[in-house]
Amino acid sequence: MNTRRILVHWLMLAFALLFLVLMLLLPVSAPAGFEAGVDAYGRSDREPAYRERLPLVEPADADVRNG
Repeated sequence: MNTRRILVHWLMLAFALLFLVLMLLLPVSAPAGFEAGVDAYGRSDREPAYRERLPLVEPADADVRNG
């Protein structure tokens, strides 16, 4: 193998690893209210669980909230 081909392979590996690390470091897009609501529900604290998760419900699901 020539030197240029080896260099290209190492650069491809470096970029792939960099991409993987960056993807793992990106924050999860779940809203904080969801996690707080799940924690409150796990503690059987229904009022804060409802209050935290209510804004996350889509307007199309209004009949579920009111029903």
